[in-house]
Amino acid sequence: MVSKRIGIISLILGLSAIASCVFVWNWLSMPRQSSVRLMYKLRLKALGSAIERYRSSHGRIPEDLTELKSAGWISDFSDLEEFEYIRGARGILAFRREPFRRVRKGEPWGGAGEVAQYEIPAARLVLFADGSIKFVDESDFQRQYEWLLVQTQSE
Repeated sequence: MVSKRIGIISLILGLSAIASCVFVWNWLSMPRQSSVRLMYKLRLKALGSAIERYRSSHGRIPEDLTELKSAGWISDFSDLEEFEYIRGARGILAFRREPFRRVRKGEPWGGAGEVAQYEIPAARLVLFADGSIKFVDESDFQRQYEWLLVQTQSE
């Protein structure tokens, strides 16, 4: 009877340990928001460079991303599917469709073992017509660029 209880307790402890390891592994393997934001910024920078090269050689910005592809400035759209290209409406060329999530103070941020020293708000990545790329707080984006969301959702 005692050995059966010990066996059951060992089984429960073993399963708990496995579940804990899986949870920790998943948590550690999740990309940090700093890395995710940097990755998308680099993608948007590449798009901005392709648009500028196209503008330099054609005298205008492309109507859509297929013009960039057919001109050979981008090879595929898989890196760009997160972005909405809007062709210079009110000084904006493109923006990330979904905002980056908010990062709370103390959450993993930066390199291994680093944490956010302050709260980092949810934000959208925006490519402006002058080639600059900025993170715009989601609340500011909703307020200042609401017309963009309406325009792109109706298309």
